[in-house]
Amino acid sequence: MISPALLATHSTALWLFAIARLSFSYLSLPGLSTITPEVAQAFAKRKGRLYFGGLTTITPEVAEALAKHEGYLSLDDLTTISPEVAEALAKHEGRLDLGGLYSITPEVAEALAEHNKGGLYLYGLTMITPEALKVLRANPDIRLSSKFDEKP
Repeated sequence: MISPALLATHSTALWLFAIARLSFSYLSLPGLSTITPEVAQAFAKRKGRLYFGGLTTITPEVAEALAKHEGYLSLDDLTTISPEVAEALAKHEGRLDLGGLYSITPEVAEALAEHNKGGLYLYGLTMITPEALKVLRANPDIRLSSKFDEKP
């Protein structure tokens, strides 16, 4: 695991240099609290599973870069996302974990409902409008908490 202190003290150029030389099948970065689009793009080019456990918010540009990663992508510490971020992440082709989202707007639900490759996991949702729930349920690629299972 990479130290949070190390993450905080290095420039984008150093990150890009290091990422280009990394070899991994699973990379966990729980101490990374911010990321530039350039660094996100470099990570997205790498093969393997990516877990960004420290990111609580990302820009649409970062989401667009990360969505190009082919494979498992976890952004479980995101607690809220804009419709623009949701739209970008929905283009990701692979498993996408957004377990930190506890509530989403109907606009975000509509954007996320476009994800259709590899599974979209929204197990953290606790509050959702009936309209947004209907949109998400219509996509078999989306996994929700059992709290939202349809009752007979």
